[in-house]
Amino acid sequence: MTLRPADETLESLRVTLHKLEHTADPDQNADSMAAFKSVLLNRMADLELAATLAPADAEISRPSAPDDLVMPPSMAESDPRKEVIDTTQLEKLD
Repeated sequence: MTLRPADETLESLRVTLHKLEHTADPDQNADSMAAFKSVLLNRMADLELAATLAPADAEISRPSAPDDLVMPPSMAESDPRKEVIDTTQLEKLD
């Protein structure tokens, strides 16, 4: 199951609330409708708050390719497979 983006969900909730407010059905339970509107408004407030708190660059269009990544300065820039190993003999400790 894929989740809809928050802005699309928020717009859907606004449309639903608008339709509820402009559809007057005398057979509807007023308390139930008020509770439903309250649920919609609370969800809309949650989504708006989350959008406000989310960093602007939170949405990444594509994952970074390994070539796009910056190597930290602590890593050697040479290929370790091509480095020559020092063949100096170590002295034996007695």
